Amino acid sequence: MISSIKDLKLTSIFEFQDKFGESILSEFLVNILNQKGLYESYFSWRETPISTQQLVQYVNFRSEMGKWTEEGFVNASTILSEMKKWPGPSKPEDWLVQDTWLNFYGMAKKKIPINQDNLAKLKRELDKTIEIKPSPENYASRAFLSLGMQMINCKEAFQDLELAHRKAGNADSYGYASFVYGRCGDSKKAAENARNAFDLLQVDTNWRATTRLAFRLYEDNQIEEMYSLLERITEAVDVPVSILALLAYDKLKNGDEEAAKYYFSKAKANRYSKNILAQAIYNKDIRNDAITTLDSFKY
Repeated sequence: MISSIKDLKLTSIFEFQDKFGESILSEFLVNILNQKGLYESYFSWRETPISTQQLVQYVNFRSEMGKWTEEGFVNASTILSEMKKWPGPSKPEDWLVQDTWLNFYGMAKKKIPINQDNLAKLKRELDKTIEIKPSPENYASRAFLSLGMQMINCKEAFQDLELAHRKAGNADSYGYASFVYGRCGDSKKAAENARNAFDLLQVDTNWRATTRLAFRLYEDNQIEEMYSLLERITEAVDVPVSILALLAYDKLKNGDEEAAKYYFSKAKANRYSKNILAQAIYNKDIRNDAITTLDSFKY
């Protein structure tokens, strides 16, 4: 079930679906339609325009990357190997962006050793992506991945973000920027960039942009704005566990144990773990308090 549609012309989806030959509207198709122009720009080096089937494969690759699990890394590696077999001429550097993200993913999941040689390789790759294409997403991803691997400090990451958004960014670049600012303690800019990413998406597949914005708003003490954002989704069948846990925590902090019990029981039924909440909250004080509070909640 796709419940994360914000404002989409269904006629456009069905026209797109007919071209693809599918009889059932899939979340992949919605996501592809939503980001079609952006994704196509990532493959502008191809002499032959990317096909719909290839777009689906690329969305699969991104989906596996977004799982942030060892299994996701293995699956993404397999998909990228297949993508490199697409018909038409290509050079190794044409796939540099995808290879770079996969290398980062592998190190983060301990599938690739984190050592000086591999970190130096990652830096070279990130620099090369910008040399080839100085785009908003490449500058922002260099800030994101370099900071994530502690290769640069926050000030250096901010410099890349300034270069990324000299004119205008896209949903990916603003999303990466939200992570950087959030991890570096600038809750205002983290929320601002999360909002920019959210606003650029007609469809928020798997609630990723909504979840990111909700947590950044909460950390910036924009509580009413967070509730306004989440008002329409709290009863959705696929509402993220992290959002349910956040709402339970906030209700507990404000003395509403009945509401907290409601949200936390739903979170527990959907395999809540403290790690899910820990990954979603960047502010250390809020993160520690939320985990401790929910751990001690007797309901």
